[in-house]
Amino acid sequence: MYVPEFPYKGNQIIVASDRLHLHARKDSIFLFAKEAVSLSSQNTINLDASSAVIVDTPNIKLGSLNANQRVILGDKFVDDLKDFLNSLITASDLLTKVSAGKTAPTPELGASMSFLAVFGKQVNKQSQNFLNKLDGSLSKKTFTE
Repeated sequence: MYVPEFPYKGNQIIVASDRLHLHARKDSIFLFAKEAVSLSSQNTINLDASSAVIVDTPNIKLGSLNANQRVILGDKFVDDLKDFLNSLITASDLLTKVSAGKTAPTPELGASMSFLAVFGKQVNKQSQNFLNKLDGSLSKKTFTE
């Protein structure tokens, strides 16, 4: 990480005013630097665009320079979680069909089988509810690669 030295010794331009506007009426504004381009504010930094804001770099740190938690690829994660939930629904559906009836060799086994049937219904219902809400957890504005 580049750390600038202060005070700077060399050629520089300082523009100081109560408000500063840079306006390109027909094309673009480009800022280039060999080491770094820094934007800083005591309140907010706003990036507004009509179609997209693109940050293209091999490493993006959000929150701090020490950020080390990775972002989940949402669509891939949701697809894999849907597959898992569908398997869980299938398994729990089979559990709901477990019945002790008069064939349980012991009362303990009969009680366990009844518990599995009730448990299967609960897991099935909760998995189905989660599956139905899953697509709503994906952002409609933020995308990552």
